[in-house]
Amino acid sequence: MKFATIIDKTRQDKTRQDKTRQDKTTYCFLKDSNQKSSLSLIFIFISLSAFCFWWLFKYWFKFDDLPTQWRVCVYTLRGIDLYSLRGSKNFIPEIGSIYAGFHAAPWGLLLENVFYAGFLEYEQAKIYFLVMNFIVILTASIILYRTINNISSKSSFLAFLMSLLSADFLASTSAGNAGGMICAILVISWAVCDEHPYTAGILLGLAMIKPQDALIICFMFLLMKRFVPLIVAAVIDIVAWFAVSVLTNKGMIELMREFLFAPSSSVGRPFAGIFSLMFDNFLVAMGLSMLAGIIFVCLMFMFIPEKTPLFVKSYPAFMALTFWSYSYLNDLYVLIIPACICLMFTFHNNKSLRRWLWFISIIYCQYGIIFRSIQARVIRAVFPVYADISMDISRTLYESVIIIIGTLICLELRKIYEEVKS
Repeated sequence: MKFATIIDKTRQDKTRQDKTRQDKTTYCFLKDSNQKSSLSLIFIFISLSAFCFWWLFKYWFKFDDLPTQWRVCVYTLRGIDLYSLRGSKNFIPEIGSIYAGFHAAPWGLLLENVFYAGFLEYEQAKIYFLVMNFIVILTASIILYRTINNISSKSSFLAFLMSLLSADFLASTSAGNAGGMICAILVISWAVCDEHPYTAGILLGLAMIKPQDALIICFMFLLMKRFVPLIVAAVIDIVAWFAVSVLTNKGMIELMREFLFAPSSSVGRPFAGIFSLMFDNFLVAMGLSMLAGIIFVCLMFMFIPEKTPLFVKSYPAFMALTFWSYSYLNDLYVLIIPACICLMFTFHNNKSLRRWLWFISIIYCQYGIIFRSIQARVIRAVFPVYADISMDISRTLYESVIIIIGTLICLELRKIYEEVKS
C-alpha cells in the first residue's frame, strides 16, 4: 500500500510539474519585453481619471435609477405583479410608481434585491447600494491584479488602478444603476470559473438580471465547454423565476409573456446596438446586434492562437457584449478586459509608436463615456438636424472603433504568437 501511495504521489507530482511547465509555455508569449518604466503611463492614467471624475460630477451625477429599481424589489417582495403596474396610477403612495417603459426578466424581479435591497427602507437601500458597489469593484480589481500578474507583471498594478478607478463603473454608480456591478461580476465569474466553477455559476446567475449583458458571456462559457457555471446559473434563475410566480400568484409562462409582450407606452428611441440607426423596430435592431456580436466572437475565437491564456481568449465576448446593450452608458465596465490586454501589449512592444497606439486604445476603452459625450456635443453643434439622435450616432461611432480595436487585438495576438513559435 505504501509503495502504491508513493507511485501515485509521484504521478501527481509529475502531472503538476507538467501543468506548471505548460502554464509557463502558455503565458510566455505575453511576458513583458519592454523594460522602460511604467510610471509615465500611471501618471497619464491617474490624470485622466481625475479629469473624468470631475467631468462626471459636473455633467453626469444623477442617481435617478435607484428609486425605481428599489420600488420594483419592494413590490415584488409584497407579491405584486410589476408588469401590470407599469404606467398605472394604482400604486402605493409610500412606495411610488413604476414608469411605463420598465422592463425586467421575471427572475430578475427577485434577484434585483441583491443590488437594490427592497427589504430595506429607501435611505438604507441607498447606503447598501453604494457599499455593494465598493465591494464589487474592489473584488474585481484584486482578481484582475492577480490574474494579470501571472501574464504581465508590469501591467498588473496599472490594471488594478484601471479597474478600481473605472470611469464607466463610476458612471453606473452615479446613475444609481447596477450595470457596472453586473459587468464587474461577469468579469469575476469568468476569471474564477476554472478554480471555482460553482461560485462562477452563482455570479453568472445574478448577472442574468440583465440578460442583454450576461447572454454573450454564457455563450463564451458554452463555446469553451465550461458547463458547470451554466448549469448553476440556470438553476438559480429558474428557482428565482418560480419564487416570483409563487409570490405574485401568476404562472411562470404568464410572467414571461407579460415581460415580452405586455403593452407599454413609448419611451423614445431606445438604443439597441449597432443597428439602431438602420431600423426603427427595437426588436429587429436588438436581434441583429446580438447576431453580429455572436459572429464577432466566433470569428475572433477562430483566429486567436489555441494556447492563448483563457483570460485573453475571452476578450471578444466582453467587447461584443456592448454590441446590443441598450443601457450602453452604464454597462461598459466590461471593456476593462480588452483594455488590460492592450496594456500588456504596451509593455510587450519595444517600438515607441506601437506602444502608444495600444495605450491610446486603452484610453478609448476606458473613457468611453467622455468620448461619446464629446462626440454627441460636436454632432449637435455641427449637424443640428441630427440633434435628437446625436447620442445614438455617437454610440454607433464609438462601437465601430471598438470593433476595430477588437480585430487589431486578434491580429496582434497572432503576430506575437507566431514570432515566439519561430
